[in-house]
Amino acid sequence: MMNKTKHMAQQTAVDWLFEQIPIEWTFSKWEYEAYQRAKQIEKEQIKLAFNRGYRDAENDCCESVGTDVAECANAENYYNETFGK
Repeated sequence: MMNKTKHMAQQTAVDWLFEQIPIEWTFSKWEYEAYQRAKQIEKEQIKLAFNRGYRDAENDCCESVGTDVAECANAENYYNETFGK
């Protein structure tokens, strides 16, 4: 079961890299779109890893009622709670 306590959001690697860029740097449209795409790819990878880990845990509760374990947890909620997005 997921921990319901509030915690500070963690930082993704893409966000960390973005913060390293000097403030005076002006992004082109292509660079900004590439940054947004990288954030989306990273989010999908984090959600996929969450789902794989959850499946590996073999939640007995879900298996006993014949429910797919992927339905017992929500990767989108995990991402939003962990990374504050």
